[in-house]
Amino acid sequence: MYDLRLACIDGKFVAATWRVPTRVYGDGENTIRQLIEQENKSPNRGVAYYAPLATIDVSQAASFLGDTIETVPARGKEVQVIGVANYGAGGEIIDATADIPQWMAEEAVRISTASGLVVCGVDYIVSVQPTAASTVLDLDAYVIEVNKCPSLAIHDNPTSGKPRGAVAAYVEYLATIPPATSL
Repeated sequence: MYDLRLACIDGKFVAATWRVPTRVYGDGENTIRQLIEQENKSPNRGVAYYAPLATIDVSQAASFLGDTIETVPARGKEVQVIGVANYGAGGEIIDATADIPQWMAEEAVRISTASGLVVCGVDYIVSVQPTAASTVLDLDAYVIEVNKCPSLAIHDNPTSGKPRGAVAAYVEYLATIPPATSL
């Protein structure tokens, strides 16, 4: 499954990200807990939304993994350590803007407009990694959340991929709002 966030501002599709759940890779020697602790020492990990990647909460990982946290995964084996695909929980943000099919971008705009939200994040779960040519049937897409206060910064500073200028798009929208008149 792939977790996507499409950002819409003022009735326009602005950017999309693929949100990857927090993960570590086995080395054939260390337990998952030890791999998490090693990963947390990376200079890329730190305070959520200030560092390129958020520190992984070991207790949250232990709750998700149970006793599995003490097992040693094979070298190179990817292990999801937290159940949600959330940047703030240590997950990754991969720019997917160019991979979003037109029908999905249009649907996200319709949803944001129908919701009355000038700034909106429309979250989807899809069955395969999207491409610009993906059809509705290819993706088996489901809207899982409409977020009235999405982080725009994740689109400007993804873990990998192209920054999309979502914050600038929001500032441009704000500049169109006429000033309040005095009474």
